[in-house]
Amino acid sequence: RELRETLGWLRKRGKTAMVTNRDATIPEVLSHFDLGSFFDAVVGVHDAARPKPAPDMLEVCLARLGVAPEEAVYVGDSPGDHAAARDAGVPFIGVGTEVECEIRIAELAELRALIAPAAAVVVR
Repeated sequence: RELRETLGWLRKRGKTAMVTNRDATIPEVLSHFDLGSFFDAVVGVHDAARPKPAPDMLEVCLARLGVAPEEAVYVGDSPGDHAAARDAGVPFIGVGTEVECEIRIAELAELRALIAPAAAVVVR
């Protein structure tokens, strides 16, 4: 429930996307959890030359959204997510305790206090 509410809130404020190292299973996952309508773009491992932690997938995502790196925020839960964001020039917010970063939240609902209304948000 928290995920849907947070994604819905973000969707009303800007573009949203998913960047994942998954491949052909992405449509199944989005369908199973009924999440497809929450994203303007979905980028998987086959959409870029290199997977995360390389920045390639994030760069593809930003191009699809028509958003500059500094206008986006990448939300992720792993060191690979953080590295991809850093190397793509995208501000990063870490979720949970698995990633060391400047801005970290315990749960997605905390994004409401951090995200500027016009930002594009890329969710892992």
